[in-house]
Amino acid sequence: MSSRKGGREGGEKGLKLHKLKKHANSHITITPLSSPPPPNTEEILGAIDALDADVLTIENSRSGDEMVKALAAYGYSRDLGPGVYDVHSPVVPSVESMAAKARAYVAAGIDVSKIWLNPDCGLKTRRWEEVLPSLRNMVAAAKLVREEMAAASAGGKGQVSGVKAAH
Repeated sequence: MSSRKGGREGGEKGLKLHKLKKHANSHITITPLSSPPPPNTEEILGAIDALDADVLTIENSRSGDEMVKALAAYGYSRDLGPGVYDVHSPVVPSVESMAAKARAYVAAGIDVSKIWLNPDCGLKTRRWEEVLPSLRNMVAAAKLVREEMAAASAGGKGQVSGVKAAH
């Protein structure tokens, strides 16, 4: 979650969403302005949904998955790329910690085939010794959850395409 100076009234949010729409193509990144989501979340999510992005990425690792839960409750149906680890920390996240986050997104109601695992934001503050194993673990977590979902659905439903890792 980023810290921003200035007011957070509807006019500012409306301006940010307008700028976002003006420059939108098929991929949009959202940095939540507050946690928990603000009272007018439904209106904001409607505006985000109206952008018609193919993939929505969100900074998520330090928010307790609140925006993912809000998007699931809203019924967001496009691909979603939540951040699964905090890039501001030198800690290399484990495969299991990132797989647990992916499972939680599915439990919240996000379609497993619509999830793209991502680092929370840019990696420029990290050294290669931290970045490479973190990204390898993220890819392994996506593969693990995909395999779990496929095994769970093998009882007659066929294969689930499942969670993807953005790289």
